[in-house]
Amino acid sequence: RVSIIKGRKLVSPNLSDTLGAKIQGGPTLPVALDVVKIPEFLLSKDEMRYYMLKMEVPSIIGDRPQVVISFEPLYSVDHVLYYGRMYIDRQTLAFTRIEMSLDMHDLERATQVILLHKPAGVRFRPRELTTTISYLYDGHVSRMHYLHSDVRFHCDWRKRLFSSSYHVEAEMVVTDLVSEDAKPIPGRESFSWRDSFYDKVGFFNDPDFWGQYNIIEPSESLENAISKLKKKVN
Repeated sequence: RVSIIKGRKLVSPNLSDTLGAKIQGGPTLPVALDVVKIPEFLLSKDEMRYYMLKMEVPSIIGDRPQVVISFEPLYSVDHVLYYGRMYIDRQTLAFTRIEMSLDMHDLERATQVILLHKPAGVRFRPRELTTTISYLYDGHVSRMHYLHSDVRFHCDWRKRLFSSSYHVEAEMVVTDLVSEDAKPIPGRESFSWRDSFYDKVGFFNDPDFWGQYNIIEPSESLENAISKLKKKVN
């Protein structure tokens, strides 16, 4: 379960560039896409039989040699599949990174995965859903450290001549881990995947929470920004 302690939203001052559609994502995304912890999503024996695996040229992440395995759908099934690459630490055999993109051969199924709600009269056409998940190995356990997702889609209105292209980018980075005295999150305090972050984030707003660290440059990676802030605090 996921619980939000603090949050804020940025509202575009120009309503003409705002689309009132809701897509999958939000605070529950890291929990849903932790494919190592939830192997049924991609890595289970039952699921992997739908994929073709291939050894690729080895790579280096940081200073660690990586075994690289690509995967792609072997044949069509009755649910969506993915293609991408897995990076596995050659020494520890722990996952370092997983890059995966939604197979767009069946646009109807892809739409069902991405889209939650759209205004009446809008035609939604998905183009890309790419997710990168990074893990850190602490000597005992490999844990999710960073998640980045890109969603690209077109929308057009039936009475308009041209369609509009949209790009939604989301990032999550783990800044701290506390396991002592951890308690389950009560259901009434948890944030459901059905909830809209945009609609509910006002309940968690605290303009003074970040203080002087309240600004992160839009062009800067969240992972790098958090690393810099932690150095300033320490």
